[in-house]
Amino acid sequence: MGITITNRNHSIDLGYAGFNKLRNTIASCLDSEFAALYKELDAAHHYAEKGFASEEEFFADHDRKVLDLCKKKQLDAEVVNFLYRSDADETSVSAKTCRHIWKYIKDYDDNIIYGYAGRIDRAMFKDFKEIVEECAKKRWVMRIW
Repeated sequence: MGITITNRNHSIDLGYAGFNKLRNTIASCLDSEFAALYKELDAAHHYAEKGFASEEEFFADHDRKVLDLCKKKQLDAEVVNFLYRSDADETSVSAKTCRHIWKYIKDYDDNIIYGYAGRIDRAMFKDFKEIVEECAKKRWVMRIW
């Protein structure tokens, strides 16, 4: 099981870890302080080591910090909402949201494999950018399932 990101012309397949890495990369393109806060979610199961009595307390604190930072820095709500969508449910991403994402990722690229490394068509960041750019420019919906 994994994640497929698609539009009318292209699709990429990623595992859950690759999708998490992709979203962390997008977060870093948005804002470095936000990216550090977003990355903390990867260690949510270590809530006790961070001084929280429960996961619920950890997430409540995290949510408060995110809201405060978004307000303080006036972060793009479309991108932030995209990053916090569930990866367990099928979802559609509007062309508007793709335009917002594109604004932050258009000048970024790397050589990291986000998809399945053993596949010939392994997903790279440039492949994700291609899907987002098409959706943004052609007013298409991007699907994630």
